[in-house]
Amino acid sequence: MSYVDTYQNEKIKVADMSHQHVSNWIWYSKYVWPVPSTVAYFQGVLDSRFDGELLPYKPHSDYKFEIEKLKDMGMIRPNGDIVEHLENSTYRKIGEVYETEKESN
Repeated sequence: MSYVDTYQNEKIKVADMSHQHVSNWIWYSKYVWPVPSTVAYFQGVLDSRFDGELLPYKPHSDYKFEIEKLKDMGMIRPNGDIVEHLENSTYRKIGEVYETEKESN
């Protein structure tokens, strides 16, 4: 895989993806659209380019499909935190929704 499509329907080179973007692909491929081979591929990119450091999940608020899937799975808290459900009805914070409309242009 040398290119990916963004939520804005743009093609970008994997080699040009930011650390956050690579991390988001791992989270997305783990929870929203579960594809183990995609997780493994981007984990390899993360390992080789960013010393394996997985950043917190920060999906864009205007990518409605992703946000709705996370809500349907009960992973988004009212304050925008994204949580991963663990054993014994516990959870841990893995990120937060990135409020795109608050971006300054």
